[in-house]
Amino acid sequence: MIRRFVAFGAAGLVLLAGCTSGGGGPQDPPSTLPTYSPSTPTSPSTGSTAPSVNPSTVPADVPTTGPNLHRFDEKPPKPQGVTDHTDAGAKAFAKFFYLTIDWGYATTSSAYMRHYFEKSCIECISVADGLDKTRRAGNHFIGGRLTVTNLEPAGASAKYHAEAGYFITYDITSGTAVDKDGNVKNGDVAHQGVVDEVWLAWTRGEWTVVAAGPEGQ
Repeated sequence: MIRRFVAFGAAGLVLLAGCTSGGGGPQDPPSTLPTYSPSTPTSPSTGSTAPSVNPSTVPADVPTTGPNLHRFDEKPPKPQGVTDHTDAGAKAFAKFFYLTIDWGYATTSSAYMRHYFEKSCIECISVADGLDKTRRAGNHFIGGRLTVTNLEPAGASAKYHAEAGYFITYDITSGTAVDKDGNVKNGDVAHQGVVDEVWLAWTRGEWTVVAAGPEGQ
């Protein structure tokens, strides 16, 4: 996951970077895009937290709209499997967690994903911090949205102290990072068949992510 994201230092941008699996040829993004004036959503500033809200509802600090929606009325995905201590619940939760990352790129906010991972997930923290850095700089994304296409069991993991693990496959649309004036900072082509590993623990009566990253890390 995080190895496919590049932080653009002073520009405060995070964008999907080159992957080895799938995707089209290079594309030159336009030099400018329509401007957007985002509101400032509330999100935790440091670390990660376990779920502390009703597991079936979207937490109150999650933005309900943003500059990078698929459609004008798109809403944040509903929590799935958070408190279902079964194989089906773990599978639903693993997919849902990646949808919270996608919602982060829709809204330029890490608020949603931060409810569902532990501090042991270093790559989760890096993605979340990058999203917040982008927002603080007044920048946002156009495209770069992901769709989960497959989920295969990977078993438990003593290495990560995980009860359940999955190989999760997803596609990413082409994306562009833009500043507050709509000027293009960087861009990337679409990618298909990207595969990550995601590892889950059952903690405090809920599933949380303890590690995630590219397959075979």
